[in-house]
Amino acid sequence: MTGYMDLSEQQLKNLFFFLDKVGGNHFNILKEKFNVKLGGSLKEKRDKVIHALMMHEINFDYFISWLNHLHMNGNNTVYIFEPELDNVLQKNPIDALSRKIKKLTGDILETSIDQVKGLKIIHTFEDEIKEQIIITLAAPAYLSLKDEDNNPYLEQDVYLGYLVVDYKLNHFRLSLHPTHNIHSVNNISKDKTGWDSIALTFMDFFKKKILAFNYNNPDWILNAMAEIVDEYFDHNNPLIVKKLSDFKKTQMPELVKILISKENGFNKDSFIKRFERSLINSYESELIEIYKQVQKEKPFSIFFHEAGKGIVSFMANSNGKPLNYADSRIIVKMMMENTMVSSLGITYSENGKDYPYKISKAYNFISLKRVNNSGTPKEIVDDVLSNLIKYKPNGEFEDFSDTITESE
Repeated sequence: MTGYMDLSEQQLKNLFFFLDKVGGNHFNILKEKFNVKLGGSLKEKRDKVIHALMMHEINFDYFISWLNHLHMNGNNTVYIFEPELDNVLQKNPIDALSRKIKKLTGDILETSIDQVKGLKIIHTFEDEIKEQIIITLAAPAYLSLKDEDNNPYLEQDVYLGYLVVDYKLNHFRLSLHPTHNIHSVNNISKDKTGWDSIALTFMDFFKKKILAFNYNNPDWILNAMAEIVDEYFDHNNPLIVKKLSDFKKTQMPELVKILISKENGFNKDSFIKRFERSLINSYESELIEIYKQVQKEKPFSIFFHEAGKGIVSFMANSNGKPLNYADSRIIVKMMMENTMVSSLGITYSENGKDYPYKISKAYNFISLKRVNNSGTPKEIVDDVLSNLIKYKPNGEFEDFSDTITESE
């Protein structure tokens, strides 16, 4: 096979099936890469792409790779799975693992609804610069639709998911597109647990067919979320630090003495600690009101903070917009002092555009879920995760990329 004109009738049918799934933003990649005019509507774009393929204006091999990645840059939920042993990828060099996967890789042009009975690999791409293997996985799926009389029915479909083996960040990440009206993927219903159970079935397939490993429990993300919150609400003002230190050393002891002299019940350690903490927080807040926060560059802003302790939970939510420093700092600080962060909404900004994610932790993975329908280029996801992993304590993350050598 050398190009579009060599395809069989069934291969063309499969190509059209997946091309119908492509959105406008993904078409722009071809437009910019090959300088072709693609029209306005999605139908016009599809027709122009086919014409460009027939006229050899678009490289066919590039097109096939592009088609396999049709949902790669969507508003995807990202799942991070870490190996229990840090040297799992070190023992499986990227070139050797890539060759192993390619031997099991099929072809999107040979992938039709009737042929996809279970998970299968249909494309493998090795990014040597980023030290990643990007795997496209196809799964049987059903869409929940309604006919003209508003009667519900299920329509068979093929769902594409993306698994990235990242050697620099030493983890496996799964990117799943929240396809509209999806009912189930690989016989796993989305109704009860959302995408989490579907994500695990993708990973189980990879571990069984490609590389067996045990999951690490990523507890570090809880401390990382707390650190991100502290960083966001840090006033970063050395004058306030000095005044607060002077207050603790000089006025605070006298104020404690005065207060406990007024009531015998106040003269106990638990009360004194509560009083000191409350007074310091109030004093610091008033200093911030006067001398203001000194802005500093940080990778994330915060729009959502959820914390819990036992059956009690607390939430601060600004619906995708950054939490106002003055209005929310005291509330979030109190939440941090008495509870643990259970999920956090972070926003990464690049070239004036915001990319909000809600971070949560399960026993064996970290999830980052988009809170709107905007697409996210894979390059942005790479940047978000690279910045997030910096909050991981030293000693738990190592970059093995310079030490990997190929072995038999």
